[in-house]
Amino acid sequence: MLVGLAAFVATACDRGVEGAALDRELREAQAAERDERARHGDGDESATWTLTITGRVPATVVLPYREVERLATTEYLAKPSVERADPPPARFRGARLSDLLARGEAASDLSEVTLVANDGFRATFAASDVLAYPVMLSVLWDGVRIPRSRGGPLFTTLPNHTAPAIAERYTYSWWVFYVTHLVADTSPVALRVGSRTFDAAALAALPQTSIEVRHGFRVGWPSGMVKISGVRVRDVLAAAGAMPTSTDRVRVRVMAPVPDADEHAVRLEPATIAASELLLGLRFGPDDQPIPARLGGPVVLVFPPGVTPPSSESEWPTFVRALEIEGGDR
Repeated sequence: MLVGLAAFVATACDRGVEGAALDRELREAQAAERDERARHGDGDESATWTLTITGRVPATVVLPYREVERLATTEYLAKPSVERADPPPARFRGARLSDLLARGEAASDLSEVTLVANDGFRATFAASDVLAYPVMLSVLWDGVRIPRSRGGPLFTTLPNHTAPAIAERYTYSWWVFYVTHLVADTSPVALRVGSRTFDAAALAALPQTSIEVRHGFRVGWPSGMVKISGVRVRDVLAAAGAMPTSTDRVRVRVMAPVPDADEHAVRLEPATIAASELLLGLRFGPDDQPIPARLGGPVVLVFPPGVTPPSSESEWPTFVRALEIEGGDR
């Protein structure tokens, strides 16, 4: 899966990665980011781009780029670290996150706001900071639409030139590129399996299990062994009457466009599902806290020890929204 440098680094400190390990992962992230920009070049993707507002909202809202552009009434100077380490101030025009949340009728008592890039990486802001500062999704950079090679079409921007306090709290790691989703706190559990959709109560009624695992999530999670609790993939499939045959595979559908696409999707083999503790994680840590959006929740896929993810390029799937049977006679 593509790296999405800005969101990857966003919570690196929270992961407890230090020194040489952090430097190595940062170099890998930078290399993959350069490859991503080169692949997309300077094409204008705004005609097909959308922003999805979800989480604690009455209903998920999908805004076309032109609607975000209409809400882009805020302008200020900011210093973007995209092409150089010490950039001069540039003028950005964008839609404030607070205005976008209002457009989605988000709850008034939010704690966090998470931005998700089209490659699945994310960065989270305190809701109080989003209200206090004009954090925005920019559509113009010095009067020009922002191409993918510079982090567009929707590019996270903070007023680090005019409000230095925000730069102390959120470094360039929070300047998420090519944003596709804005999550108000965390979305309710809604997992589609076959013709059935499971909410939190329906999943809680299934057999629960926990594993201690050295996880494969790249953003925000603590380092080392972590306890993750939830339901086995096989138990969810059985409850939905959607057990795969030996010739089927189970496709894991996620929220972000790139890891959800055919060429990057995670597909699980029936034999692995039947013989292992493949887990749909719903809670984590010693206190069994629900997995928040800042960690890719409310549902993540967990690979137990001894089970290798189908693709070494992919982090473990976050924002899991469905399990689909592919192949066979289905």
